[in-house]
Amino acid sequence: MLITLLTILFLVAMWVAVLAAPLVQNRGQGSRSGDSIKSFQRQLATLERTGGRQRLGVRRGPRPVVLAAPLGRTPTRPSAASIPSRPSGSQVAAARRRRVFTSLTATALLTLALAFLLGGVFVWAHLLCDALLAGYVVLVFQTMKAHAEREMNVAFLPHLESVPAEPVVMLREVAQGR
Repeated sequence: MLITLLTILFLVAMWVAVLAAPLVQNRGQGSRSGDSIKSFQRQLATLERTGGRQRLGVRRGPRPVVLAAPLGRTPTRPSAASIPSRPSGSQVAAARRRRVFTSLTATALLTLALAFLLGGVFVWAHLLCDALLAGYVVLVFQTMKAHAEREMNVAFLPHLESVPAEPVVMLREVAQGR
């Protein structure tokens, strides 16, 4: 009875550790994950850093400060490397997947050692942990495969500078009175 109770408490503690870590981390960031405005602003900032064109009428936040330069030199802007950047959503998700995989693997190894030392209930606990780990790995591979298929199916649109799209051509002709 005592070994069963310890096994259940151990498994509950491991799942709390695996599932509570992302929740605590999100609380520490101070923003809701579903905040669409902040998400949109982060995406705009990412586009700015990667060299996206600046469009008129779109406010993207504070401009970089022009640093004072010694006499005879032109003022410079801070380089993109000097501006700290936040990890992207895919990087955060990859880190979360690594943490979950590491936790599940550690749990499986620990229950394997306990199964060899104590036997009994720990054999079943180890089989349960193995099943959970295998299911998680299968789900991660399915998710990665679906993401790769979505990336392959993206239709790339031509740039407006290279080949004008048909509606743009029609608008120009109407504006010119043709």
